Amino acid sequence: MVVMCYNVENLFDCRDDTLKDDAEFLPTSVRAWHIGRFKRKMANLSRAIINSGHGSIPALVALCEVENDYVMRYLTRYSPLKQLGYRYVVTDSPDERGIDVALIYQRERFRLLSSCPVTVDVSAAGAPPTRDLLHCSGLVATGDTLDIIVCHLPSRRGGTGSASRARSIVMRRMRQYADSLLAVRSSPAVMMMGDFNTDAADDELWRLMNDSHYCLLTAHYSDSVEVGSYKYRQVWQTIDHIVVNRAMSDGRARLRARRAGVVADAYLLEDDARYLGRRPRRTYHGMRYAGGYSDHLPVVTVLCYDLPY
Repeated sequence: MVVMCYNVENLFDCRDDTLKDDAEFLPTSVRAWHIGRFKRKMANLSRAIINSGHGSIPALVALCEVENDYVMRYLTRYSPLKQLGYRYVVTDSPDERGIDVALIYQRERFRLLSSCPVTVDVSAAGAPPTRDLLHCSGLVATGDTLDIIVCHLPSRRGGTGSASRARSIVMRRMRQYADSLLAVRSSPAVMMMGDFNTDAADDELWRLMNDSHYCLLTAHYSDSVEVGSYKYRQVWQTIDHIVVNRAMSDGRARLRARRAGVVADAYLLEDDARYLGRRPRRTYHGMRYAGGYSDHLPVVTVLCYDLPY
């Protein structure tokens, strides 16, 4: 089955949340974020999700940069995804802008057993509160338990020093949490995925997420192609990652995921007049509305398994 992660670029509703800094995404703001643009964004994201499996509808989709329960309910029940039976889990994080992570899943292919947020304190890094991790546990067709951790690590905005330290804190906490799952599962199948805000060359990402216990699937993809999941100026980077425990990548587990790839279909891209080549077709360029999909491209893997007789 296809598993996807996607940073959907500021999926906000059009209402003011007085407890969060969401003023940029209101009808009266400079961005003029109104219901028509919101609905177009939902239609675009639905198309990207449906097409990302190239013929196979994703059973699991991890989403980053969603505002709240309302936008997830709209995406699963009122957008073109409504016919596909998706349900969702979303966090309610202390992030100052109200940014959260979510998982949508098809119940017939992933039976949710439990879910919980995992709050990470990054104050020691001198950084503002960040997004919670989301842990979801469910059963797949083999009867095995699949544990998924969705993440959106601190942004590189506002100074690389504190942001880098904060990302390290979150990565270490995520690794510790995943290790605790490996310790209690008889046949562990653990996936960590989302926007790590750093590429596969990052030393700490490599050390924590690509060793004898875990495999950074997207690292192999990053080494072999010129297009990544995000473009900064003229440089493509893969900063959206899928990590699995080592038994899943080397075939020792019944659940297997051996590679990951970036979905770089033509409709998700546009010409880059400034830096040449192509770039993601995003919703906004600065404050200018562009009407596209996201400033990131989706990342997918295929989870294979042998059904029991």
